[in-house]
Amino acid sequence: MPGPTPTPTSPTSCKDCLDQDDEDPCDQLNDLTDLNKANIKSKLQNLKNESATNSGESGFQMKKDSSGNYTNPDVLPSTTNQINFGRSGDIYAAAHSHPFSSTFPLFSWADVFVLYQFYRYADPSVKQEVTFIVASSVNPAPAEIYAIKIDNYTDFEIQIGLDFQNIIASDPANLTGVEDKIKIKALDEKLAKEYRKDLNSEKVFLEFFGNHNISLYKANSTLDNWSELTLDPTFGIVIETPCN
Repeated sequence: MPGPTPTPTSPTSCKDCLDQDDEDPCDQLNDLTDLNKANIKSKLQNLKNESATNSGESGFQMKKDSSGNYTNPDVLPSTTNQINFGRSGDIYAAAHSHPFSSTFPLFSWADVFVLYQFYRYADPSVKQEVTFIVASSVNPAPAEIYAIKIDNYTDFEIQIGLDFQNIIASDPANLTGVEDKIKIKALDEKLAKEYRKDLNSEKVFLEFFGNHNISLYKANSTLDNWSELTLDPTFGIVIETPCN
């Protein structure tokens, strides 16, 4: 369920911002597949398989309690292009599959909003680890694993609020005063048009969310390392920088 729409003119205090003193995002991503930590490698492999074969979405959440214990409970799979995740203080991340037939070869706008909500609801002790993952099949196989993380929460929240304002302004007759889920659907449709224009979904995502203060990562085929994906400002090509 969508949470409250952020107000871009009233950002959260910068005590919630991420900064250079925090753990490196690559280290946090590698913690996810560490046998002694989150240990989700086999579950990510399952999502890769399901993305290539299932008509709906599958997924699981990642939790960390106050003692540092990790659990990775599954969520109910769907037969559609939507899946529901909980929101609670111990949830710091989640992963889900996009089927080959999905409109979204990479993250949707609704997915980015889920990342925003995870951070809002997470306990301070796990906020820095907040991550959202998708297994995506542009072709039936093999699927790829991508992750998004927040660089600066305050700026991210401001842009989410501006996205809502801008989509309302684009169609005020139909979007003024409506539920957030209707505005989110309109934002998804806007992004879907961009994905349909260009088969390079990584490039589309980086262009669309270029000012959102989030970063995009891609796992290697063996799920034991990640690369950050960025857009070359001169040539507009996607640059893949391995974490290690």
